Amino acid sequence: MSISSHEIIITNIQSGDTISYPIPIIKGVIKNNAKTLCQSDKICLKTTTNTSYFKVTNNNFTILIELGIGENNIDLHYCCSAHPFVINYFPRSTQFTVLPLYIICEGHDGNFQSPNTEVNTTESALKRITLCSKLLQSVIAEKLYEENHGRKTFQLENNCTVFKSRLNYLKARKMNQNELWTAIGEEIVNSNLEYERIKFLGFLSCTNYRGENYHENLDYDDVLKITEAYVALGGGGLALFGTACLYAWPETLSQVIQRFEDRTIIDRTKFMDDSCYKGTLGACFSTTLGSVLHELCHTFDLGHTEVGIMGRGFDDIYKDFLCEERLDQSNDLECQKLKEKSGYGSLGKFVRERRKQKGIVNNIFLTKSCVTILAYHRWLNSFQLSDKVVKFDPLTKLVSSTAGLRVIELRDEENGMVLLHWIFDGRILKYSFKLPEEDLQKYGCKYVVFVEDNHGNILKHVNM
Repeated sequence: MSISSHEIIITNIQSGDTISYPIPIIKGVIKNNAKTLCQSDKICLKTTTNTSYFKVTNNNFTILIELGIGENNIDLHYCCSAHPFVINYFPRSTQFTVLPLYIICEGHDGNFQSPNTEVNTTESALKRITLCSKLLQSVIAEKLYEENHGRKTFQLENNCTVFKSRLNYLKARKMNQNELWTAIGEEIVNSNLEYERIKFLGFLSCTNYRGENYHENLDYDDVLKITEAYVALGGGGLALFGTACLYAWPETLSQVIQRFEDRTIIDRTKFMDDSCYKGTLGACFSTTLGSVLHELCHTFDLGHTEVGIMGRGFDDIYKDFLCEERLDQSNDLECQKLKEKSGYGSLGKFVRERRKQKGIVNNIFLTKSCVTILAYHRWLNSFQLSDKVVKFDPLTKLVSSTAGLRVIELRDEENGMVLLHWIFDGRILKYSFKLPEEDLQKYGCKYVVFVEDNHGNILKHVNM
């Protein structure tokens, strides 16, 4: 029997795995067993209904596919090699969901600002927002998987839905971010939408970038000042955004990778450039999608961190979708041992350390306490509501829960920055914990104590 000169190795998912979201990020490497030359720079993905091609860069590839509910049979082909595998997709049954909304203010036609090369209708906006909401599901799932929490993520209530606001669009364009977030939030609460069990991911159609006021000396804060109805705020049950850069987002899954790779320079005299000073369409897509992830995570009760997604690392969300150098885990004995020990096939910590040694930087990660909050959050689990209680005694500084504690954070009261954290993610539950007095004294008297327990119950205590 002849052995193929190439071997297709999937590095982040195993055949037969079951996931609860529709678009997995599949990453892998091509191993050249015979050291033969191959001119192919594409890997072919075949399903029962579709054939598509993805780039192979330095023997690495990233594939995006939208699954159907149930069993999905997938075949990968590279040169003369084939790699069949199965992914099962079953949405999680839960009452706690996320609903994307395209918010059309009174008097506005629903068309978002865009170049004439882009379709900017309401229908196009719904497609772009729905698709990218699914991509955010995938990113969160990968971040938790990297930290051995399985591929937990939020569930979408539905595809993006139009929400007709009573707020006039001309008035909205005169409001600041906080005013817009408050006004839209109040409308949602007073609507027939079930705000107590749904987190809302809202996008204002009437955002208007006034490019005629742009000049080269403007910094980012100045750009925001010439953008009407701009907003990027998340918290409670609502994450709300403007649409001045929605033109940079893809409509279809086949466009995602090419959009991230698009190096077209943005004409700042006509369209908003929110790319963290990189200036390209691809960077604008990455920064704005990452910003949405950041703000959405605030609705899942995450605070700010100095690094990573809850810092400014969200700008680099493209790195989770594009090919870059990855470790060949299949040939590394140390990797194999760690993989067996972990029981998940996830080598997140080890791989990140090896990447640091090789000088490969990726800011797309969540700090340990953020990951733990998501891992036990009600919006990422199917917990039954219980009468378990989480408490904090401000006199004794004792935190307790009858369900068992999972994470405690000390946060800055002004900006939500995580100052300290204590994590209890072992199998043996801890039901009480006294905050160390010496740690509290470092931060004075103004701080927030954040607590989450094993059933997703959350307590926030402002210490003044």
